[in-house]
Amino acid sequence: MTPDTEDFQSAYVSAGLDAAVCCASILELLLKDDSAKVVDGASLACGTVDMHVQELERYDSQEPELEQKIFRHPLMQRELRRQREDLDLLETMSLSSSDIEVLARKWRNPAASNIDRH
Repeated sequence: MTPDTEDFQSAYVSAGLDAAVCCASILELLLKDDSAKVVDGASLACGTVDMHVQELERYDSQEPELEQKIFRHPLMQRELRRQREDLDLLETMSLSSSDIEVLARKWRNPAASNIDRH
């Protein structure tokens, strides 16, 4: 269960909700081995960046080139690159205890989130 977004006033409420739902998807993946949960998590991460870029750049939601602008934005390109690198890394791993340690170091303490928040 995630916190009710109505209880918070931060501009990052939606990003926080996305992160909580992503964590729940990962737990479901571990319990049910459902690869759709990986896609759910990746989509939530991209959705967070998409919304942040729209607010950051003050894009008009009716703008015809909106999706292309968001796609080309450095934050979205970084997110897509990170996801590709993570998939490439996972393909080479057997998920031994040493592999899990590598993943934990990589994912646990990034310098900033996918929307550059610390």
